[in-house]
Amino acid sequence: MDRNRLPLLAPGLIVVALLAGLAAVPSTEPAQVPKGALEPENANEARLNGLQPDRVCRLGMIRTWQKVRPLAKMTVVDNVMVGALVRTTSLKVAREVAHEQLNIVRMDHRSSMMAGGLPIGERKKLEIARALATKPEMVLLDEVMGGLNTGEKEEIILLILDLKKRGFTQVVIEHDMKAIMRISDRVVVLNSGEKLTEGTPREVADNPEVIAAYLGERAEG
Repeated sequence: MDRNRLPLLAPGLIVVALLAGLAAVPSTEPAQVPKGALEPENANEARLNGLQPDRVCRLGMIRTWQKVRPLAKMTVVDNVMVGALVRTTSLKVAREVAHEQLNIVRMDHRSSMMAGGLPIGERKKLEIARALATKPEMVLLDEVMGGLNTGEKEEIILLILDLKKRGFTQVVIEHDMKAIMRISDRVVVLNSGEKLTEGTPREVADNPEVIAAYLGERAEG
């Protein structure tokens, strides 16, 4: 297998974190899979290239965006209902699903608030709730902790770990090594857009190439 091949389809409950490279090559390339942009290399892989994003979503894969995109002039619950309507035509059912997901991200108390008035940390959680409302099997989180303060990052980390317990497979694209050490079952390290190494969080943190490329010193677990 090509050394640069990324094992995006992690089995079961495994959380895969991608430590993005620091060069100009986009770190979010793996997140383009739900857009139908990347092609598989063998017959055992699902072919997504050429499929419209709504089709990929119905197949069970959804992504969030690094730059959050709430429907600012709609309420929080209506934003999440947009995701739920992928699976149902009933507004009643969609609203029930939306409230379920808002409870998971601990934002149901914000359900009647206009989404445009949310702070960045809650916008990130709203994005996750809307993705979960599509009833996915795999969620790709694109730098979901980017731009957050320490407290907001902690809330996202706890949410990711909670989603793992609920059986969601997650691919997390992230730069924060300490966060990666906490949430990951397996880590793929990208450097300048190419795979540098792959392994458990501890194996990656102890890898001399990773230390040289990113850390400058041994990561604390």
